[in-house]
Amino acid sequence: MHAETADRIGFWAKFIELPTWFDEGLAMQVDFRPEYDIQAGVIVDSKPVRELRSARSFFASDSELLTANYAFAKNEVTLWAKRVGYLSTYAHLERIRQGETFESAIGTK
Repeated sequence: MHAETADRIGFWAKFIELPTWFDEGLAMQVDFRPEYDIQAGVIVDSKPVRELRSARSFFASDSELLTANYAFAKNEVTLWAKRVGYLSTYAHLERIRQGETFESAIGTK
């Protein structure tokens, strides 16, 4: 999925424009391991993961925290995709390729 994203928006845009939490959360949409799923009915606040824009901040050395970061990123991207429609994901990524900022194209605020 990382290669697909880079192809869709361009390598440089992926590197400078796409926050790590979104890149990893998008990739996690095709990962069905249970440790990365938020259990149905469990209320969690996964929004703080949005602050983890850089690889340095996202990839924690603590394995439990790293697993949580992946799970929260997956959850946030899932919520975003449900809101905008799964089929429009590539159209939103194309907007970044065309020069829009992540915040403008994706609108996750």
